[in-house]
Amino acid sequence: GGEPFLQDGFYDLLEKLIEHDATDIIVWAHTNGSVGKYKNKDIVELLKKFDRSFVIMSNDGIGERGEYVRYGLKERVWLKNFKRMQDAGINVQIQTCYNVFNALHLSEMADFFPVKSKLTVWAEPGCYSGKYLQQTSLYEKAMEILHKNKYRYHQVKSVINFMEEKSNEDYRMRFSESITEFDRIRGTDFIKTFPELEELYY
Repeated sequence: GGEPFLQDGFYDLLEKLIEHDATDIIVWAHTNGSVGKYKNKDIVELLKKFDRSFVIMSNDGIGERGEYVRYGLKERVWLKNFKRMQDAGINVQIQTCYNVFNALHLSEMADFFPVKSKLTVWAEPGCYSGKYLQQTSLYEKAMEILHKNKYRYHQVKSVINFMEEKSNEDYRMRFSESITEFDRIRGTDFIKTFPELEELYY
């Protein structure tokens, strides 16, 4: 759990495997892309010693929107880490959780990504799920964008099926209260960052 590239044990394991010449195994990791080096240890230099290294980097939005969703992560850092892994011959892929924050921006994201991303559903907390859009005027637009981009992402069909399943939950209060608290704590501004989603907020 958590970010593997910020865990001492992850580096200890890789270093032990390298020390014992056990680099013919598959190493698989999922990261948010925020870490390239940790305590003077370079994750790329370690991973490229293995015959088969697979890294999935999450990316749920680009520009200010992406940095709002993954607060603290800078887009330039994510892109630098992705390119370093790619240049080192590491099999690096992208996974995008489809949610209310990025549902209207799949085209711009696909244009930005260095490789085709795998699209998955954001399940919990439900108030950030794309299903919240079913209760708004944005649902039809979101579905149109989803269908338009169905060949630009992997596994889009499962997301379309998810979005077509009706939800009776009322997400508005939980969404608005949590966003208000995030903005208070972080000094962010949801409406300024996501003006297109204003109707979701109170």
